[in-house]
Amino acid sequence: MEELLQQEAAKIASQYKISQDEALKKLQEIAQKDLKLQKKLGSVQIPQQIPRLSEYKDFIKKAKKDIYYSLRKFHADEETEAKLLAELQNGAAPQILTELAKTHASTKERAEFVTQFSQQLSEIAKDATSIIDIGGGLFPLQFDFANYPKLQKYLWIDKDQKAYKILEALNNPKLHLYNELIGTHPWTYYGESFDLALMIKLVPLMYRQNR
Repeated sequence: MEELLQQEAAKIASQYKISQDEALKKLQEIAQKDLKLQKKLGSVQIPQQIPRLSEYKDFIKKAKKDIYYSLRKFHADEETEAKLLAELQNGAAPQILTELAKTHASTKERAEFVTQFSQQLSEIAKDATSIIDIGGGLFPLQFDFANYPKLQKYLWIDKDQKAYKILEALNNPKLHLYNELIGTHPWTYYGESFDLALMIKLVPLMYRQNR
């Protein structure tokens, strides 16, 4: 059975943005909870028969579905998020911003590159007076407003209500939040022009959904 799970984990890792070890761990957890599968496995004498079992096929179908939807969850558990948000609202230290940012899947994925990216961005756009962030997620938490002395408006558009509530707690007068679907309004609705447009969340988002 373990060999079969390793084979399935390899297939899942090739389809979705998940490592083979993570896929295997999830398969093992789901298999242990599948009572019908466990009962049927107890009566199987030839391992080669397992992939043909309806219980096994149902298990694999369910496991793939569970893994797929778990990867589409953008936020960490609500308890962790709520605790960090409360600390932010109480005027917590700057490191809370980083911890909060990592509760979002897209932000966590690019965490190791944020410092380098931010340095490069400030070098080419330090004189920007207006920025539009399309599908911004929690990136404004990691955006160093101090490096943009001329910046007057950072406009953020995203349908994510949790991210909106977190960013709202920043009370940053330069941060203009539009909690809505991209394309709800024509671009001119938000302003005639912007010095810089960010779409950095869209890349990992599309990669995760359609590798």
